Amino acid sequence: HDSRPSFSSKRAAIRPVLERGGVVMVSTKADAWVETPIVKIRGWCATCDGVRTSIRVGGTGPVIAFADADGPSIASFDGITWTTGSLPGDGGYGISLTLDKGGAPLVSYVTRSGTITVAQADGDRWTFVEAGSMKLSVSGLIATGIAVDDNGTRYVTWYDTGTKSVKLATYKGGG
Repeated sequence: HDSRPSFSSKRAAIRPVLERGGVVMVSTKADAWVETPIVKIRGWCATCDGVRTSIRVGGTGPVIAFADADGPSIASFDGITWTTGSLPGDGGYGISLTLDKGGAPLVSYVTRSGTITVAQADGDRWTFVEAGSMKLSVSGLIATGIAVDDNGTRYVTWYDTGTKSVKLATYKGGG
């Protein structure tokens, strides 16, 4: 178990604690660490392949992407309150997160059918793009990665368990 925080500031640290069934915020109070639950992971094996959390910090605070039995989800912190929401689709295997230059989250993940999906926030709604597909392997590691440059070009990478190769897709623009 790695107890190092994934995000930290002078007042708080964030780290995923999947073995306890959720994600917690760790903060200091009177020289002691205090854990505050953010969201409970529902009905998923915390040690199974493809179960991941991903975190980035934007102008308003940390954003966490995660997946549980209900599928891919996102949680954000505005400095006072945590807000969580589900992303449409199933799976959420190998979830990855980045923020564009405006701070909007982009999330990549693999669905149960093997579709590599990119979800991008656009205000209060989400747009979805299929970046590729693969044949899922029960024993294979499922992973994705996502990045966006200042010109808006998105880069999505994944490990294809069927071909045992790393793939890269790029595209420009929204949705």
